[in-house]
Amino acid sequence: MKKFLLITALLFFITGISSAQKLLPIKPSIEIIFKGAFGSPLSGDEFKNHYGSFPGGQLEVVGNITPNFGVYGNFSADFLSPKDVSLIGSTVKEDNTYMLSGSVGPRFYFNLPGSMLYRFFGDLGFGIYATRPGDVTTTLTTNPPTVTTDRHNVYTQTGFNVGAGLNIGLGPIGTANVTLKYHNLMSKSNVQVINTRTVEGANPSVNSNIFQDVPSRSYFSVAVGLGFKLGL
Repeated sequence: MKKFLLITALLFFITGISSAQKLLPIKPSIEIIFKGAFGSPLSGDEFKNHYGSFPGGQLEVVGNITPNFGVYGNFSADFLSPKDVSLIGSTVKEDNTYMLSGSVGPRFYFNLPGSMLYRFFGDLGFGIYATRPGDVTTTLTTNPPTVTTDRHNVYTQTGFNVGAGLNIGLGPIGTANVTLKYHNLMSKSNVQVINTRTVEGANPSVNSNIFQDVPSRSYFSVAVGLGFKLGL
């Protein structure tokens, strides 16, 4: 008897969700969303200890194929500011810099009964993350002073991200979007990180094309935006 009641309740639940999804005014469409974002480093000692939380902006395009499935593409620009560094016998100055990324992946919608204006979603993305470390000038208080300047290249890392969020309908074509995401960037070996290293002082020198290993790192981001929908 308990099994019969459980199966009956499950069938009513599934039927209710299916009926609600049929009532939802969701047709194949394209959404274009502009977002403001805020990120916070999670792992990778060099990354986490080097940068604080950072702002950014995003452009996202979503192709909604069915009420439950779509494909998205996201372009992000994040602006990194290094933390202050205090070393005995030296001063360090580092420029602000940026990280650009692009990712694509599937998006899955979860339509709850009666949710005519909002939809929850989860997605998985694979992308490329490009970082240009800020140029660094280190001055040692020797006699005479020794000044070392590192000028960096842009380097890329592949990675993935996992996210969840909420879409809220704003009229016939408007939408508001909130997205939470975890990003993981893969490590990379033998990367030409430093373009030139110039040393001025008692023993001046210039070195070019310095290679380094880039460790894996991760960060968490929150993005909020507004967009519009184009029906197909």
